[in-house]
Amino acid sequence: MWTRPEPGEGPDYYLAAAARVPDGNLPETALAEMRTLRARLADLSDGEADRAYAPGKWSVKEVVGHLSDVERVMAFRMLHFARRDPAALPGMDQDPWSEAARHGTRSLRSLLDELGTVRAATASLLQSFGAAELGAWGEASGMRFTVRALAWFTLGHAVHHRRILEKRYLGSAVLQSGAGGAPTTT
Repeated sequence: MWTRPEPGEGPDYYLAAAARVPDGNLPETALAEMRTLRARLADLSDGEADRAYAPGKWSVKEVVGHLSDVERVMAFRMLHFARRDPAALPGMDQDPWSEAARHGTRSLRSLLDELGTVRAATASLLQSFGAAELGAWGEASGMRFTVRALAWFTLGHAVHHRRILEKRYLGSAVLQSGAGGAPTTT
């Protein structure tokens, strides 16, 4: 049942994100990805999580908060499409969302706990879908998607950001030096 989206089920960049996700049961993979992220960030202090790898980039906290925001939006889109609501949904501009959310004012633990709750809800939603729901279509941000494409994209997006955190933040001089600046995007 957890087949990858086919070409045409969503924009190419959504399908490219889906390619980052290993084959298997998507709800189980989503929960495993959350455990991996928690383990990777377990040793960071809040001070370290406040840092960005370069001026104008998000801090670790802001990346984690962004993951929660995006996952909530994508889960709503999946539910909306699966329930066959014909209304088109608006887009999401991540930068104003991040600025308004003030993720950097929170503890890393609270952000990870929130993302864990969101991820568990997403996994539960995915488990509720059958083939008909996964194949349902809808429109958001002026583009058409299947629920399947959104589901795989959502997890691929999370994998993408975890890899950025691993590559550009964890174990790097960034966390030790306090490098970074005003956050915008990763």
